[in-house]
Amino acid sequence: ISFADAIQGLVISEDLRSTSLVADALEFALSQTHIMDISREGLLKSLKSLLVKGIGLAIEYDENHPDFSMTGQHMDNFAKRWLLHSLLWSFAGSASWEIRNELADLLLRSSGMMLPSDDDNMSLADYRVRVENGELELWSDSVPRVEIESHKVTATDIVVTTTDTVRHSDILGAWLESRSPLILCGPPGSGKTMTLTSVLQSVQGVVLASLNFSSRTTPEIIMKTFAQYCIYVRKGKDIVLEPVESLGASSW
Repeated sequence: ISFADAIQGLVISEDLRSTSLVADALEFALSQTHIMDISREGLLKSLKSLLVKGIGLAIEYDENHPDFSMTGQHMDNFAKRWLLHSLLWSFAGSASWEIRNELADLLLRSSGMMLPSDDDNMSLADYRVRVENGELELWSDSVPRVEIESHKVTATDIVVTTTDTVRHSDILGAWLESRSPLILCGPPGSGKTMTLTSVLQSVQGVVLASLNFSSRTTPEIIMKTFAQYCIYVRKGKDIVLEPVESLGASSW
């Protein structure tokens, strides 16, 4: 069984008289209020990015376990749970927690899947999908224990990992690896820059070029910043910016 085979029934309805789980989730998301304007195309692109990440994890698992590749029930469990995870965050990542939880309930109800815990306060958003066995695991179980030396407690560059930072970093990483543009929205001090910087520094082949925008920012200032990292290259009739060779041929 392949990843695509495992989720096909949830993506495309076999009964023409009913809609699929993905279609129901998409219509739900389009009817809700988001922090920014959304579109059907944009939501589906976000879903594609997360699904590609899941397929990549399955491939990586097989490469690391040639004698015990992901097949049968293992693949079925992982693929279906990863689809629910992807639907939740691609369709409601820009919505409120109330809407996320409503979508989480819809996904569980429509798919017939159960959470590991009977706690009514738990939501699908509280869990990640383990590639090792295809089961759900609490995000909080992934938070590493951090010990901070007393003289560094007041340091501004110390990042204390929490459930939210682990969750956000994992999901952001999937979108960034797909090289899709994105915007992080949130109030000042909510950790947007810190989280994004942390994820970018952990992604191979990515060079971080920081730009601070204000009323005095001009196109010339932006292009000067790019000039520190890029060169102009002619491709056919177009001229594009590419990373300089010193940053590596596969840099982005």
